[in-house]
Amino acid sequence: MAGYSSGDRTRENLVNAAGELAAELGFSRVTTREVAKRAGENVGSIHYHFGSKEKLFEAVVYKAIDPQLKNPLSDVLAPYMDRLDDRTVQAEAVVSAIHWFMGKLFDEDRPRWCCRVVYQLLQSPGHLRDLVFSVAMMPGVEVFRGLLRRIDGTMSLEDSACEMLIICAPIFFHADYRDIITCELGMDRYNPEYLEGLERRIVSRALFGLGLHDLEEEYSICRKRGGE
Repeated sequence: MAGYSSGDRTRENLVNAAGELAAELGFSRVTTREVAKRAGENVGSIHYHFGSKEKLFEAVVYKAIDPQLKNPLSDVLAPYMDRLDDRTVQAEAVVSAIHWFMGKLFDEDRPRWCCRVVYQLLQSPGHLRDLVFSVAMMPGVEVFRGLLRRIDGTMSLEDSACEMLIICAPIFFHADYRDIITCELGMDRYNPEYLEGLERRIVSRALFGLGLHDLEEEYSICRKRGGE
């Protein structure tokens, strides 16, 4: 059992080291020697635990998207989908979706490199980007766009994509550029008050854009009831 724990620890060290380096340099510039050095392990341990550098990189990607896989947006929105003829339920569903995005991207228990790795991958075509896009991003995108089209039956597929990006872009921007934003704000990291204010503003604008602004006061009720 002790050997198994030691092996898990080695594997975790390698994944974190590779993730940190990929976030800093991009996957194409990361070598197994650099990964082993940062992890405090030998190069042979990479092949022993993963078989190849490519498999190690896949493990990095799966760790980065793990929260979305364990708690997908479809599960969060499932309780609302049969009741979307009620405008209050529509507002609750939108609030819950935004809260889900915020929670996934600003979880302090998550390594800081995770968001940066995903951002790096989205800039470079290839197998790893396809993996992130198909396994983690598209399922959530399709569910959220489906929700928007259920709320507004006149919304086209293109309009739903545009509306989703208008709602979520501030979240993604704050996640991708957190270092420069927090530096400008004089913070080491986003504090809870700042994130709550950001989420409140995003919710307000989303509900306004969907014609649900008269239900904005329900936001605090939604958070108390199930958002937290």
